[in-house]
Amino acid sequence: MFKWREIRGCPGRYVSSSAQLRRLAPALVCASLSTNAEPQHFPGPRGRDPITVIPFADGGGLLTYHKRERPTANKRGEEPSCDGAAADANLVFVHTFNTESGFLRKVEALGLANAVQLLPGPRRDIFRSLLNVLSFLTDAEKNRSASVLVRWSHSQCLLASRSKHLRFKH
Repeated sequence: MFKWREIRGCPGRYVSSSAQLRRLAPALVCASLSTNAEPQHFPGPRGRDPITVIPFADGGGLLTYHKRERPTANKRGEEPSCDGAAADANLVFVHTFNTESGFLRKVEALGLANAVQLLPGPRRDIFRSLLNVLSFLTDAEKNRSASVLVRWSHSQCLLASRSKHLRFKH
C-alpha cells in the first residue's frame, strides 16, 4: 500500500509522494482499490494539466492530474495512456485521494460539474445541489462548510428513506 498525507490547507484531500504510484495510470490505481468506478477524462481547465475523475460509489473519489516531468513532446504525437502504466516516459500521474467533502470542493473549484454524471441517481442530485451552494462561498468558507453540508445531505437522505418505510395506514 502507499503512504498518503493530507494536502496542507485542503481538508479531506490526500496525496502520495510514491514514485511507484506516480507511474500508475488511474485505472490501475482504482483496480488496486477494488473499485469498479468508471474513470472520466477532462482536458485541463484553463490551460492546466489534463485530469481524470473517478468518484467512488460510497463517497469521495480519486482525482488524477496527468503531468509531464520535462517539457518534451511525444515523438509520435500520441495522447498519453490513461489505462495502464505511463506509456510516455515523461508522463507522471499525480493522484489525489479525496473524502466526499474534499472531492466535492475540488470538483467545484475545477469547474468539473460534468463529473456529477458518474454518480448514482439520488447522490447525483444531492451532489449537484451542494455544488450550487459551494459556488456562492469563498475558499475559506468552502473548506469549513463542505464536510458539514455532506453530513447534512446524508442525514436528509436517511430521513427520506426511513419515511418511505414508516408510512401509516389510515
